[in-house]
Amino acid sequence: MAMQLRNTWRLQRTALLWLLLAVACLHIQAQVLGDVFIYTNNYTFDPFPDLPADFGPEVPDEGIDGLLRVADPEDACSPFTFSDTSQTWVALISRSQQLHPTNCTFDVKVRYAEAAGAAAAIVYDDVYEALIIMSKPRDHPEPGIPAVFVSEKAGIIMRRLLTPGQSRVRIVPVSGSAWMSLVMSAFLGFLALTVVLAAFYVMRSWSGWLGRGRYGRRGPQELGGGPGYGGVAQQPIPAGLPACAIRALPVMRGVLGAVS
Repeated sequence: MAMQLRNTWRLQRTALLWLLLAVACLHIQAQVLGDVFIYTNNYTFDPFPDLPADFGPEVPDEGIDGLLRVADPEDACSPFTFSDTSQTWVALISRSQQLHPTNCTFDVKVRYAEAAGAAAAIVYDDVYEALIIMSKPRDHPEPGIPAVFVSEKAGIIMRRLLTPGQSRVRIVPVSGSAWMSLVMSAFLGFLALTVVLAAFYVMRSWSGWLGRGRYGRRGPQELGGGPGYGGVAQQPIPAGLPACAIRALPVMRGVLGAVS
């Protein structure tokens, strides 16, 4: 019985691990809502996942393509030291969330990039963490250009690959087919989650039934009061010796005297 309970507990732990894995997969699928491509005339690098900001216009269906330029200052919490409206370019901005008197909110960074002539803004994280959705205070005005958020790793890679005047970037939203893929992935994840929960419930019910069957109420056959195994009638097990049998037992007087 102990071995069966241990096996049941192992199965339950395995089911719980699969449950956590399914939830993690759904969370990862929900995080990716667009891609950022960096490329040169000769090579296109693998895309970086991004999350669009909760303010400003959305990234158009056709995407945004332009030169990639690092913001100056890098955190874009003050007006840029340069301005360019002659060509389409995208500002690469550092989040810079360390405590500092000049720190600012995401929308302020994007509005300074817009004032410098940028067509869009890419804000990269400065710590290793999951992607977040950039938001702004309610009383702040809406920026007029799209903005997306990428990871610290993506920002570091883009900065190292950037060649001034040559490196370009393309920001694309999730296409219709990609949305369908996300929906199907979410549905399959939900289906797997349901199967895991059902298996967990069945195993828990089975272990409870097994415990009740072994240690719960026993019928007369198990107690020896009815036909036992092999078709042989078993006599009930007496609860104790009768009074006459107890009186017939020998008395050890020496032991009793020593004890008294």
